[in-house]
Amino acid sequence: MVRKKLIERLYNNFGELDDGTVLIDDKAFLDSVVGISSDGRAIYNYEIMASELVEQYGMSYEDACDYIDFNIIRSLPYYGEQAPIVFDPIVNMD
Repeated sequence: MVRKKLIERLYNNFGELDDGTVLIDDKAFLDSVVGISSDGRAIYNYEIMASELVEQYGMSYEDACDYIDFNIIRSLPYYGEQAPIVFDPIVNMD
């Protein structure tokens, strides 16, 4: 049910999406999905993912980043060609 709602939200916000889109987790990081790539892969914002872990699980920001790096980023190659994209936005330091 959660996946169906997320797929509908992604479709409404970003357009074409098929049910074969691979998500990191159907229940976590729902607000972290910021788009769909031209080849149909879900795009996640690293900073929002970390913030969700801090808010939902009371982690420190450092622990949240460690969790993402160790448990998510390292697992992406195992998703295959449809692996989600996790990007860390560039911060303008000017």
